[in-house]
Amino acid sequence: QGWQLDREWEEVTKGKKNLGGTVVASANRDKKVENADDADEIAMLEKIPFACIICEGPYREPIQTRCGHYFCEPCALKRYRKDPTCAACGAGTNGVFNSAKKLKKLLEKKKEREEQKKKEEEEAQEEQ
Repeated sequence: QGWQLDREWEEVTKGKKNLGGTVVASANRDKKVENADDADEIAMLEKIPFACIICEGPYREPIQTRCGHYFCEPCALKRYRKDPTCAACGAGTNGVFNSAKKLKKLLEKKKEREEQKKKEEEEAQEEQ
């Protein structure tokens, strides 16, 4: 039976790039200059889809696959039961779904910025 699993695994991963490796959290958690961080965060947010590509809605408990794509946790797990590959690129996920803590922070900051911008616009209209 082990040979069957090996054969199935070979069929699934045939011709796909091995993205193996260990994800290590950074031990350096020093605060950087906020302006530089903001620019980096904005650039990163522009690269990341604003919604889950499976449900096409805003992220609910976002996770990141080994290949770097983001999905809602419930969507990714539901899809994994039927198809163990990434919904975006087709790479094997091996059931590895990491919590996207950085994305959560970025989305929260983006929401705060939008609320602040909206508040400033309302104040500007009231002054006129």
